Amino acid sequence: MGNLELSRRAALGLGAGGVAGLAFGFNMSSGPAKAAGHAGPLNAWVNVTPEGRIVIGLSQAEMGQGVFSSLPQILADELDASLEDIDVVHTPISAEYRFLDFIPEMFTAGSISVRTGIGILRKAGATARYMLVQAAAERLSVPVAELRTSASTVIHDASGREIPYADLSEAAAAVAVPEEVPLKSPEDFVYMGKPMHRFELEDKVTGKAVYAIDLQEPGMLTATVKAAPVHGGILRSYDEAAALASPGVKHVVVIPARTATVSGFAVPFPQALAVVADTYWNAKKGLDAAAPVFDDAGRRNVDDALIDTLFSAALDRPARSVAMDEGGALDILEASDRVVSVDYKVPYLAHATMEPMSAVARYENGGIKIWAGTQGIEFKQRVVSNLLDLPAEKVEIQNVFLGGGYGRRYEPDYVAQAALVAEALPGIPVKLI
Repeated sequence: MGNLELSRRAALGLGAGGVAGLAFGFNMSSGPAKAAGHAGPLNAWVNVTPEGRIVIGLSQAEMGQGVFSSLPQILADELDASLEDIDVVHTPISAEYRFLDFIPEMFTAGSISVRTGIGILRKAGATARYMLVQAAAERLSVPVAELRTSASTVIHDASGREIPYADLSEAAAAVAVPEEVPLKSPEDFVYMGKPMHRFELEDKVTGKAVYAIDLQEPGMLTATVKAAPVHGGILRSYDEAAALASPGVKHVVVIPARTATVSGFAVPFPQALAVVADTYWNAKKGLDAAAPVFDDAGRRNVDDALIDTLFSAALDRPARSVAMDEGGALDILEASDRVVSVDYKVPYLAHATMEPMSAVARYENGGIKIWAGTQGIEFKQRVVSNLLDLPAEKVEIQNVFLGGGYGRRYEPDYVAQAALVAEALPGIPVKLI
């Protein structure tokens, strides 16, 4: 694997040209190869390179649900791009990649990626196509109305001339971006609503797809962590000497209890102990040797029975708020001769993703760079910014594939812990599992 350095523009592949990094998977390259004479992207979501690659940005997290294919499929349809020409890359953190205006955050949850992104991505594809056609009309000296597009090519049927999108990339980037563009009618869809090969499938099947747990870098160390098992728990003791005597162990880091304040809300992180070693197994054995002991913060007797009792008591109290009251259900129940009442109970269930919570972090030069599979990339940037007292622009987070999500990877704890361990070991890439 190459250098972990990945700038915002390099991550998206929209700055200086071609794509050498993210394509049908994830590769920690130093960024895309520069293409001389390329004027820039067509819009925030799509870039056509002089080499013929069509780079589509993905702002949503791919956790097996298929957005790595479904969202580029939408854009490619309006662009009239050939699927064989497409590279998909994760976008950087930016307000322009949010799908919902009333939620000021990039996030992936609630099965809403396609529903909220379809209009944005259709317009992005249609806008890019418009600019390419304008550039072709000028080059061919023909009216725009005489041109059509298909398979990454602008075609002039009257003369039989064709121009690949790649040959128009520089000229199209200089075309004024239109405010509105016509979109296709559903009967004209080529990809949308049709079965298609998933872009990342081959890499996942062959093991080339990279998740946070896979990332490697020269000099990288691996950390394991044990946090207080209850809210408010405090680390009372641990055996640092035993941990450091364990094979491969390099550092023992006490992660202090901290609270991040994000958008006026407190996000608490309990005290924890991290053991850092040359491999995951050595870190795990070192953590076992450290044998950290946390107090129970007076919550030793909290169990399923107590929680059920508290929930039942809360349900029996008068409602503090009513979201909707239609049909007189309570009156009907009160007047009924026969009422059937059933209680359903489920225990707390683990968000047991296939890939353990994992993140790579490197703290240096007054900033931190993080690589993680996350459903809430912008939320995590704000949390880490607050915890480390850094400006947001000094907290760079690059998304990778998620080995399962279920909402668990929206939570910021694993990324925050990785950041705090990296802060304690400046200049060293740390993978926390």
